[in-house]
Amino acid sequence: MRRRKYMSMDQLQSIARRAREREGLILTQAVVAARKMTRRDVRRAKRRQDTYSFLKAVALSLETIGVMVICFLGIFTYFEVRSDSESAFYASQLAVELILLLMILFNIAVENLGLRLLLLLGFIVAFILNLLQVGFFMLYNRHSPVCRHVFLFGIRACVSTKHPFTHHSTVAATFLLFFHLILILIGVGILASHPGTLSDLVSRTNPRLVRSYLRQKRRAQRQRRRRLASQRRRRSASRSARSRASRRSRPSRRRRPSRRSRRRRTRRTSTAVERRTVPRSPSTSLDIRRLPDGTRFKTTNNRSFHMEYYVEDGVFVGSGTETTNKAISICAPIRPSANISSARRSYSRRSSRSQRSDLSESSESESRRLGPDIDNKNALVRQETRNV
Repeated sequence: MRRRKYMSMDQLQSIARRAREREGLILTQAVVAARKMTRRDVRRAKRRQDTYSFLKAVALSLETIGVMVICFLGIFTYFEVRSDSESAFYASQLAVELILLLMILFNIAVENLGLRLLLLLGFIVAFILNLLQVGFFMLYNRHSPVCRHVFLFGIRACVSTKHPFTHHSTVAATFLLFFHLILILIGVGILASHPGTLSDLVSRTNPRLVRSYLRQKRRAQRQRRRRLASQRRRRSASRSARSRASRRSRPSRRRRPSRRSRRRRTRRTSTAVERRTVPRSPSTSLDIRRLPDGTRFKTTNNRSFHMEYYVEDGVFVGSGTETTNKAISICAPIRPSANISSARRSYSRRSSRSQRSDLSESSESESRRLGPDIDNKNALVRQETRNV
């Protein structure tokens, strides 16, 4: 069963991030080579790039905090104070802050001088609106009556004699006034630190120079690969030539047969000898070379596969078990009993003939050894009979 491997979203994002970083590094190298920048120039551009990125990150963080504060104050005013004018102020201010947040995000995503100028203009407009808000309420409170509502322990419910507590949106407007002033300074820093950064140098470099550098780099890589391949070929050729020369310089020796060939030869002779003799019973030995002709074999092979898996983050995760059962059964050949008895008779006849021939040879040798003694004894017997 073929398994399909799926990649999770984190792995895909990491691969895309590495690809973007690799592409940016190649473009930066091309710009440095095209502009013939020194190491000091590269360090200066890198420092300006770090400052530019840090200022954009600070602006995004501050604007996010401002949006959260305005949302909290608006919800508190709607449910606790229940003042329509205060709720309208927080709603309008929240819309302004959201627009500024979107502008910062566009500046981070797209490098453009017009967007940076528009962001600075938006900060200035928000600062002016907060300034008008604070001035209007201060002028309005000058004609309002003095705080007359007594709070706990004789404390009057107002921030100052000219700023009653019921108009707490003026406090929020004062906070946003200083907040947008800081953002204006950050916007000026972003606008001033961008020229001379690595991204600015990449955007202002002629694309033809970048393409020519990339072509030269690819050509140099191909030449380097070819040079390494030719060096490897030369090394292998010299190594083979040295090995051939060393083999030729050695004295010729008679090659001994290998162990495998000797084993094959012994197997052939042993099988030839065993075929001439009567085959043995397969019950005494399970050597396949000693089994009689006609022996039957039966093999069974059962294989089963069981797998349990589940899906996690788009990937199949699990484990499998494979079971294999093998069995071999040997059946003796079916032969008539006459053949077996005839084989046994022929074997006994051959053995008796060999025994008779051995006895006749031994008797002849004894007669040859004892022949002279018997003749002498016969001559002595004849002489004694003559004397008598």
